[in-house]
Amino acid sequence: MKDSEKIKITEDDLPQNDNWVGDHPKAKWEQLKKPLIYCLMVLLCAICLYLIFKPKTNNMIVAEEGLNAAIPQAKDGQLQSDKQKAYEQQLLEQKAEEKRNALTTLSDY
Repeated sequence: MKDSEKIKITEDDLPQNDNWVGDHPKAKWEQLKKPLIYCLMVLLCAICLYLIFKPKTNNMIVAEEGLNAAIPQAKDGQLQSDKQKAYEQQLLEQKAEEKRNALTTLSDY
């Protein structure tokens, strides 16, 4: 083909069609689908965040139902400063208990 035989097409030369792809209902749905999905995802995220961080209605009930933050303190009389002393005291208590049991069994006879 020679340069003089080429045909140049412009926008005015295109046939006018009223049922072009942009006017079709499916094309409109395809154009709206992406923004609609994004809006629904943002709405769902906002609802989840609200449910997670919503303000409490009654703080007194929440304080009673939550974790027990109060840690019981050991009594001074129950704690031993040395493990060896604690073991010896436990052995003495066991021997004393055995003596009491032996005396009660003898008194039963």
